[in-house]
Amino acid sequence: HMNDRIAEHYSDVFNYIISRIDNLYVAEEITQNVMEKAIRKNNFLRKKESLKSWMMTIASNAVNDYYREIKRINATLLEEDKMYMFSDDTTESVDNIKNDLLNMIINKEAERNIIEALESLEYKYRSVISLNAVCGFDFIEISKILNVNVNTVRTRYCRGIKKLKAA
Repeated sequence: HMNDRIAEHYSDVFNYIISRIDNLYVAEEITQNVMEKAIRKNNFLRKKESLKSWMMTIASNAVNDYYREIKRINATLLEEDKMYMFSDDTTESVDNIKNDLLNMIINKEAERNIIEALESLEYKYRSVISLNAVCGFDFIEISKILNVNVNTVRTRYCRGIKKLKAA
C-alpha cells in the first residue's frame, strides 16, 4: 500500500529536515506536514520508484518555505522593535529580548555560518551537497533524484565544496 511506503521514509525525511533546521519541535512539525502532503498528493507521483526523491523534494521545499516565513516574521518584528524603541517603558524589555537574541546568535554562530554558506550556494550545488552529506545518497542515486548525469552530479559536488571552502 502506498501509505505504508510513504511511512517507511519518515526517518529519512526527518533527518534531512532536522539537519537543516536544528529545532526538534519545528522539524517534527514540518516532517508531519511533509508526510501528510505526500499521502494527499501521491496520485501525482508519476514513477512509484521515485517516491523517496519526490518526498525529499517536498521536504526541501517545506524547509525553504519555513525559512521564508521566518524572514517575514523577523522583518515584522524588526519594524515593531523600531516603533517600541521610542517608548521608555518598553526599552528595558526590548533590551532583554535583544540580549537573549544576541546570546542565541553567539551560541549558534558556527552552525549558522555553515548553514548560511550552504544556503548561499546556487540550488544546483546545494541540493547535491545536501543529498550526499545529509541524506547519505551516493552520486548515482543523486543523479536519479535530480534527473541529471552522474558526472554532472560529481562536478556540481566538487564545485559546491570549493565554493563552500571559499565562503
